[in-house]
Amino acid sequence: MPLPTRCALLSAALLVVATCIVSTTAVPIELAASDDVDSDGVPLGVVRGDPNSLRTPAAGPLGVHIALRPTPSEMLATWSLNKPSNESSTVQHSCRFCHLSSRDSHAAVRGNVSCDGRATSHATAQLMTYSEDGFAGTIFVAVMTGLEASSRYAYSCGSVAFGWSAWFDFRAAPPPGGEVRVLAVGDIGIDHSEHTMAGMLEDVLYNGFDLQVLQGDISYADDYKSPNFGVQDQFYSFVEAFAARAPFMTVDGNHDVQFQWQAFLHHQFMPSWSPHDAPSAAGAEPPMHRFYFSFDYGPVHWVMVSTDGGHELERGGEQWTFLDRDLAAARQNKEVPWIVVVTHHPMYCSDLLFYLTRCGSEAKKWRDQYEDLLGKYAVDVHLSGHNHDYERSWPVYNDEVDKSYVNPTKPVHIVNGAGGCVEHIDPTWGPSKSRAAHSHFFNTGYAKMHVNATHFDWTWVNSKKHTVAEDHFVIVKDAATRS
Repeated sequence: MPLPTRCALLSAALLVVATCIVSTTAVPIELAASDDVDSDGVPLGVVRGDPNSLRTPAAGPLGVHIALRPTPSEMLATWSLNKPSNESSTVQHSCRFCHLSSRDSHAAVRGNVSCDGRATSHATAQLMTYSEDGFAGTIFVAVMTGLEASSRYAYSCGSVAFGWSAWFDFRAAPPPGGEVRVLAVGDIGIDHSEHTMAGMLEDVLYNGFDLQVLQGDISYADDYKSPNFGVQDQFYSFVEAFAARAPFMTVDGNHDVQFQWQAFLHHQFMPSWSPHDAPSAAGAEPPMHRFYFSFDYGPVHWVMVSTDGGHELERGGEQWTFLDRDLAAARQNKEVPWIVVVTHHPMYCSDLLFYLTRCGSEAKKWRDQYEDLLGKYAVDVHLSGHNHDYERSWPVYNDEVDKSYVNPTKPVHIVNGAGGCVEHIDPTWGPSKSRAAHSHFFNTGYAKMHVNATHFDWTWVNSKKHTVAEDHFVIVKDAATRS
């Protein structure tokens, strides 16, 4: 939605004058100093692994981030270089990586561990580029292989000729079952997201969160005056300190559709991407399989599907068929008892600003298309964004509500789109019989999940108050329910 329209609607909903300040160029985030944040707007007590973690470096590898692969023994790294592909292709680029012992992990997050003196492997990078909006850099993708489940690794990406990134560490994907800690955020850009980014960084560095799930709308580049490819570069440089240390798994949103998803797809290589995929021609529709995928992570099966740019889930269509088959297989896997479906658009919501549209006709459209699959396969949680706020439902299916999270038979729907962006927060609410909780005022935030075989523990934190918990609930499944 155009920003002037959003501002006008918000003013009407609040019956006050709301002023939207729209940036037209991408600039580094700057905050006034206060008693509880440092000069960069990061809460006191957070120690960054890289002093440039929220600043775009002038040269060298930019915006390193990682993603899971279909094979748990692999991890994919992506980064960019402000060099044209014909220049950067003259040398070999790679990621060098090595296994870390448990005693190395604490030092690794502070940048004090490298692969020096350790047996080191190399993952050769594949390079690519796109020309839309004047982008003239090069994107690199390398797959690190031979990883041991739940083991920690150090790595650095780049080349001798153009420089190497800082050293980062990550934990390889865990085996099925067990316990995991996961972060989730939606609708996060380069503006008004500094508190969310700082909280996520602290949780990845110090609190054992090894996976991040994003509900679409990454960077909001299309809200800035063209050429705006620099917004993408800034975003991935801003998040590098935590996106390079915990897989950054994302579905697309409406703000990612710009230029036929070229910027989004060249920065986000999810498990459905193959090194053999041919790049999309300029202006051409990308292959549909790039937009949906699933993966297991500990006791949770994650399913990500696209609801943007004309991507429907109509019965019998490509995505609907994938979702049907994937959920059927997932529900038979007793080692992974939880199923979470992630889309950008919500199926149940009550944002007053979009009460008749996003939460009315649009939500009904998505329910008509695939809510029956969520009920058929006993999906536990549907996670979305799109609305710039947070709300949680009671277990609900076909508009029927159960007010208990103990052995529920209906999915819980969560809108988690308050990461922070140039379009600000939507703090108004309409009536809803299914809503159990919602955020307040203009607060940004993100979610923390702690999941084991019987408990799905969810906390939504107010990142402006240094991750103060504003909502918390637990879904409980006993053994009989899981069997």
